[in-house]
Amino acid sequence: MGKPYFVREKDALQFLKDAILAPKGSKQRQALLEAAMIAVYFGSLNVLKFKERDDRRGRPKGTTGARHKDDAHLQLMARIATVTGETRPRALARLAVEIGNVPLNGASKDSVVRRLAGRWKQSRGEIIS
Repeated sequence: MGKPYFVREKDALQFLKDAILAPKGSKQRQALLEAAMIAVYFGSLNVLKFKERDDRRGRPKGTTGARHKDDAHLQLMARIATVTGETRPRALARLAVEIGNVPLNGASKDSVVRRLAGRWKQSRGEIIS
């Protein structure tokens, strides 16, 4: 289970889209239409009764930018590049991760390597593919 959210009136749209795809006259379609009505009801109730404007799903405003601080890791990749002569971003990132000092924070090694390689390309002015 994920984080609980307030029901919004616009959440009914997904129920209506699913109801359109369900067979006409089926119990599934009727259940989806009733779920849409309930979502509209509770969404308007949340706005009126609890003065809930909207729950702000997603990242908070003003938090644009990198989630991870990779400056030290990019410097390590630059040192590896000067010592070994390696120029491929993925290879440099893989070496930096294998050496250590790069916290994975629950992510897989491959995703960290991809992130570091992308940041390396950005810092060198290359287009990320």
